[in-house]
Order: sequence, then structure tokens, then C-alpha cells
Amino acid sequence: MGVSVRIDLSGLSKLNKVAENLDRKLKDRRALNLALATTLRECTRKRFETKKTPEGKEWTSPLVKSGDLRNKLLIDADDRIAKVGSNLVYAAIHQFGGIIRAKKGKVLRFTIGGETFFRPKVTIKANPYLGISEKDEEALADTVKVFAEACLDD
Repeated sequence: MGVSVRIDLSGLSKLNKVAENLDRKLKDRRALNLALATTLRECTRKRFETKKTPEGKEWTSPLVKSGDLRNKLLIDADDRIAKVGSNLVYAAIHQFGGIIRAKKGKVLRFTIGGETFFRPKVTIKANPYLGISEKDEEALADTVKVFAEACLDD
């Protein structure tokens, strides 16, 4: 024979209020996901200072010239997902790597260190800046904790 204790919590107004706030906020997962996206954007911006991939590998080349890739990171969220990314035309080539080929002319013209080069194509090595490192995962967990604590304060 088992033993159980039954407690009626209906008279505990403060506990009920906290439970209702938590329930309401967790039903609106967009707010939590937006907080997570904001945290991840900040983690990604810090990656530009360390010049390392989310896995901790050194970038093969610097990604900061104008600062737009770092400063114009976009976030979005809905009730299922948190998003961080960029709509800059060169963002994907830095993240994934690839080949840039001349389109209008026969060669690409670019300058590195004051020297001008002409090439029919250029291979860009991947320098992933988007992703979740172990440190980022800790920051995201902290965000969830703060979000839950805010539910307790309401």
C-alpha cells in the first residue's frame, strides 16, 4: 500500500499568481524565443572580437571591414523558433565558404593590402560566425533562467 499526501493549493494566492503568470508567459513562447534570439545575437557579435568559429577554431581571414556583418545581425522569433542571421549579400559566403566568379567581365578586381589583383574566380574559405558555442549555450540557459525568474516577480 502506497502513501500519498494531498494538498489543496487553492488558498495560496501568491503561489497561484506565480503559476498563472508562468503558464501565461510560457504559452506566449514568442517572448521567450525573442529573448533567446537577442542573447544569441550578442553572443555572435562577441565572436567577431575573438575571431573564432562557434567550435572555437580561428577564422581563416578577418570578417570585419565595415562592421556591417557584425552590426546588422537580424533577429526574429515566433512561438517555435528563435532566429539570428543576416540579409547582407556576402553573409552566406563567409558562413559557408564558396567560389565567387566574375559575372559581367572576365575577371574580378579586388585590392588586398594596397595591391590590386585580377582573377576569373576567387575561393573564399568558410569562416562560420553563426552557431551556438558551449559558452553561448550557457548564456541561453541563463536567459531562460532570467525569463522564468521574471515570471515569479510578476
